[in-house]
Formats: sequence, structure tokens, C-alpha cells
Amino acid sequence: MKKLSQNLHLFIAGLFIVQIYFMYEEYVGQKDQISSNLSNLRTKIGAAKKKIRELKVFEANLEESKKRVKEVVEKIELVQKQLPTAISDTEVLDFISNEAVNINVQDTILQPKEEELNGFYYAKKYKFEGNGTFLQFAVLFERIYNTERLFNIEEVTFDQKNEMSQKGRFHIVNMKTVVESYRYNTDYKEKSGIEEIESKYKKNGAPPSKKRKK
Repeated sequence: MKKLSQNLHLFIAGLFIVQIYFMYEEYVGQKDQISSNLSNLRTKIGAAKKKIRELKVFEANLEESKKRVKEVVEKIELVQKQLPTAISDTEVLDFISNEAVNINVQDTILQPKEEELNGFYYAKKYKFEGNGTFLQFAVLFERIYNTERLFNIEEVTFDQKNEMSQKGRFHIVNMKTVVESYRYNTDYKEKSGIEEIESKYKKNGAPPSKKRKK
């Protein structure tokens, strides 16, 4: 008993050392956990900062795209307003026929075709055929182009007439073409697509950035 009491301080010291050791192990464990948490937190903060940068770039690009798309839409609307709202077959046929008669194009044939829808405008084609010289048809095309109404000339073909029967300086040819006239589609409204992009952006965030190929 006396011997135990003499070594009691050594026993207490041992217990204290063991306790200190466990406390140290717990501290080391907590330190490692904190370090791991800090590393994960830094990674998340870095990803968040990158996302913020991407969002700022996307917003800047979106604003620039909105500006450019708006300009394109305004130009389309301006072209729309320059087109008539209706096409009168009588007016078109009379105009082409009168111009052909004025420059003495012979044996003219005019035939209206079906109207076709092309987005913001309708197009109607008129088949035209006549006999005359190359110079006469050049003048006819120039007059059609210079009128206030918008026309397009396509599918021009020339067939040489029988040379044996021609005595003049300028040879007569048979010309076939298609004259196209246009009118404004009053039911059409140009869509910019910006609203859909903004809606998707607000819902899902900016699109992922594309990685550059090395």
C-alpha cells in the first residue's frame, strides 16, 4: 500500500500523458477534417467565381446579340413596309404589256402563275414571251427594273428566229422569261428569338463555356 502511494504520482502522470495523447489525436483529426473542408470550400468558391464570370460574359454577349438582332429585325420590317400589301394582276399585266408595246416587242404572251408564300412576303410570277431584238429586250428589262414597284426577272431564254427570213440589221429573237412581283405578308411578324434565350437563361443559367481545342 505504501509502495502504491509512493508511485501514485507516476500513475497520475501516465494517465495525464494518455489523455494528452488522445486529445492530440482528436485535434489532428479535426485539423485534417477542417483542411479537407477548406479545400472543398475553395473548390466550390472557385467554381462559383468562374460561373459568375461566365454569367457576366454571357450577359454582355446577350446584350450585344439583342442589339444586333434588333437591327436585323428593323431592317426586315423596313423592307416589308416597302412592299405593297396587294398584287393586282391587271396592273402588273398592263404595265409589262404597255412597256413591251412601247418598244415594239411583237407577239407578246403574258400568263400569271400561282402566288407563293415566302416568310414575310408573297411572290407571284408572270410568264412572259415575245419577239424582238436583244436591244429591245435590254430596254424592256431596264424599264421593269427602274419602276417604283419591286420586280425580279429570272429564267431568261432566247431562241434565234429563222435567219433566212430576216433581212434587217438586228436579228429578231424569241425571248421567254419570268417576271416576279411581291407583296407584304401582313400576318407575318419577325421573331428575334431573344425572348426564348432569356427565358432559358433565367431558368437554367448561362450555357456551359466551350473548351478550346489545343
